[in-house]
Amino acid sequence: QHTTFPPAAIAFSGRVDLRFPSVNHGLIGRGLTCSSARPLTPPARGLGRDEASRTPRRHPPTDAPPVAATPPRSAADPAPSEAVPAPRPVAAPRERILHVFRAPVGGLFRHVLDVARLQAEGGHAIGLFCDASTGGPRAEAALAELAPRLALGITRLPMRRNPHPSDLTALAALSGLVRRAAPTVLHGHGSKGGLFARLVPGALPVRAYTPHGGSFNYRPGTPLHRLYMLAEGMLTRRTDVFLFESDYIAGRYRAYVGPTDRLVRVVHNGIGAAEFAPIVPGPDPVDLVYIGELREAKGVPVLFEALARLRR
Repeated sequence: QHTTFPPAAIAFSGRVDLRFPSVNHGLIGRGLTCSSARPLTPPARGLGRDEASRTPRRHPPTDAPPVAATPPRSAADPAPSEAVPAPRPVAAPRERILHVFRAPVGGLFRHVLDVARLQAEGGHAIGLFCDASTGGPRAEAALAELAPRLALGITRLPMRRNPHPSDLTALAALSGLVRRAAPTVLHGHGSKGGLFARLVPGALPVRAYTPHGGSFNYRPGTPLHRLYMLAEGMLTRRTDVFLFESDYIAGRYRAYVGPTDRLVRVVHNGIGAAEFAPIVPGPDPVDLVYIGELREAKGVPVLFEALARLRR
């Protein structure tokens, strides 16, 4: 069984020309234009682009006549008789964005909440699709607080961290949701969310993927790491936009999956102004606090080594 918050009924039809606004960090690119009927153009500096393979910039011939510079004008000079009117800003179309991820916990969940909130404030129709068996009361409270702003609702059903036959059930549920909600952007977060978002059948205007570690945290060279990197490479064919949350993960992708001709952006996580509350240090500050999962990938051994050095 899965729980679905009732989404608002918003119609969608036809092809869409996407020009994403830069509301804040985490939005689906800046100044990006694409269409369901036109392939994405690789950026000038995409992931793994070789400098030597670029088309050289064309320069004017050296024997071309020089261009006369515009004479300087002082404040007392009269304005030109024919002033060029300033171009009017073009309003960006409202998108229907469905975020797909597994566990509503940790940094990935925080990232999705921030992005979804900002996109909803920008006037876009937003929806979430995630696991129902993790997160506990804190996730339920965070999702309930955000739910009134999400026109496409929140859909939760059980998902496993590792590959499992129940993934087929989750994928079927997501496929049905995509048919009903008709999103213009399907954004997968993390390995499981990225898998589901890119395996949904049918044509979509944009499929975006943001890795948050996941399959990239396995030790390089192990059988599982090689298997997951092979899967990441195959799924690249069904990816329109890579939105990496850090240069580190972008580098891991480049090193272990390889270069890609897809559109690539590194969009760093941010925090709100309210979180810059001043902290007054105590007279004898000695406390050390670790916040995160107790996993080797989170650098916990480094913390233990630091504590040991402090005792010496």
